[in-house]
Amino acid sequence: MGQVQPLYTTPDISTARRFSRAIKLACDELYEDPFSRRARATLLRLIVDDSPEADAALVRALAQMTR
Repeated sequence: MGQVQPLYTTPDISTARRFSRAIKLACDELYEDPFSRRARATLLRLIVDDSPEADAALVRALAQMTR
């Protein structure tokens, strides 16, 4: 039988955590300077480009929890 990885260290959980942290940092940066084009672009890129991968990782992680 293969070795079971604890859920909190799976690649899917790591992906979801990295995304969540990046969103938090981008929101904090935009809060500090609401007119920052760079901050807005970063947040938009995260939402448009990176969220589908993070969402899929979260779904897989949740599915693993229910097994």
